[in-house]
Amino acid sequence: MKKFAIAFALIISALMSTTPAWADANLVFSNPAKAQTVNEAPPVVLLSFDKQVVKKGTTFKVLDVNSNPIQVGQPEIQGPVITQRVNIVKPGNYVVRANVVTEDGSETSVVYPFIYKLREPIAPPAVTTGLKELVGNLALIAGIFALVIGAITLIGRRALKKSS
Repeated sequence: MKKFAIAFALIISALMSTTPAWADANLVFSNPAKAQTVNEAPPVVLLSFDKQVVKKGTTFKVLDVNSNPIQVGQPEIQGPVITQRVNIVKPGNYVVRANVVTEDGSETSVVYPFIYKLREPIAPPAVTTGLKELVGNLALIAGIFALVIGAITLIGRRALKKSS
């Protein structure tokens, strides 16, 4: 009787500790992430789940602010990872919308926004500062050049006086 109770407890604990086969898949990673602001237009959107995804019944769309689809071709599925090529041509708000079917037939819907925003341009350095430095450097070079020419002239005159 004691062996039966232990076996029964082990079976019950094993059943309670595992995820049922009919449970929906969970999104474990996405790129771009939910509500993320990206500075470069992504060429693909990637979703990764905790279960194997099947092609039949799975849909994957990426929509612009006017709900126009911007995906290119069909989604690619490799195990629990699904990717969709996209053609994002201008900054704005976008929505990822996927209905994913797993091997056990369960369905999971994923809907989330992300933003594509151009990086703020870096202001060029002030030209006046560079111009002032350039003028100062040119004046220094001209002064050194004048000293060298003066020294050569002076040495040349002395050499002429000595030879005459």
